[in-house]
Amino acid sequence: EERNTTAGCLCCCVNCCVNCFKKFVEYVNKLALIDTAVRHGGFCESCTHFFKVFLGEGPAFFNLMGATFLFSLGGILFIVGISAFVCHFTITSQESFTDDTSAYYISNPYLVTTVAAVLAGLVGISCMAVLDFVSDAMLYCYALGSTMHRNHDRVCPELLQDHVENAKGGFYDDD
Repeated sequence: EERNTTAGCLCCCVNCCVNCFKKFVEYVNKLALIDTAVRHGGFCESCTHFFKVFLGEGPAFFNLMGATFLFSLGGILFIVGISAFVCHFTITSQESFTDDTSAYYISNPYLVTTVAAVLAGLVGISCMAVLDFVSDAMLYCYALGSTMHRNHDRVCPELLQDHVENAKGGFYDDD
């Protein structure tokens, strides 16, 4: 069989574009749901409204998405690492798990450690998904308030105000 390398390259490019669009639609879907909850409108109306707000605060959204991704990845790795370490340390250092005659003897501690790490990973992913949603919701509510010309000084955390203002400028000051 002959393979058409041009068609393969084209399929790869199209697949990349489709995946990029899919990720963007998933993100819009999440924030449109936040807009629906805040403004009590329909979903399509919320999508339209989200785009108007997003155009004004785009850099802040992208900066927060990147920072949240890195923090989430670090959090998941930390949770998995600590859980696997504690599990492996416990089952290899306690006599009840290492003694062949014990009713609680574990013959393959690496398998148990791997299962514990997978379960910890699922818990970590769940926790970080909540963090991601909450951070997006906070930024969206801030942006929504900005478009409605409301004063944020009393209700918005100072760190969030600084983040949005710095992101609009495209760089962070070293003050």
